[in-house]
Amino acid sequence: ITTMSVQIADKRHNLYARIGRQSSRNTGGVLGRYDGLLLRYRISDKIRLNAVAGFPVDSTTDKNINSERHFVGVSADLGDFAEYWNFNIFAINQTARGVVDRRAVGGELRYADPDKSLFTLVDYDISYNDLKDGDKRSEIDAKVADEKGGLIGSAMVSDAFFPFRDGIAVG
Repeated sequence: ITTMSVQIADKRHNLYARIGRQSSRNTGGVLGRYDGLLLRYRISDKIRLNAVAGFPVDSTTDKNINSERHFVGVSADLGDFAEYWNFNIFAINQTARGVVDRRAVGGELRYADPDKSLFTLVDYDISYNDLKDGDKRSEIDAKVADEKGGLIGSAMVSDAFFPFRDGIAVG
């Protein structure tokens, strides 16, 4: 399943909600597809506040929710400015089996006119390589070394052409 969601909008109170399997397009900080909830509050035509929570989806063939990995995040959408520019700032926290998998802050910049588009992302993981608990870090390092990072036999291919999804998908 690529996407399947229910959405509701309360225009009187400037509220929007969507729940289900969804793409992360325009959802700050979420990387890829997820099963979850997006809440949005529109302050003005140029400012929207968002909250997101859910479970990452590794493949569209996944039929069950992997509750061992989950995330929560907040973001603000700013734009359109000068007709074609919009921005996003975000903070997100993701855990896997109770361990912080990703804790990031960042922003997205988009330019889109009828003839061309530009997308750039700054994603700074504030917890990367800064695990204070030495015993936990040793445990994780040993597991990664033992499992070779889970990368044996793995391959990645990307045509890296934004804003369109990669042309090669492995199912």
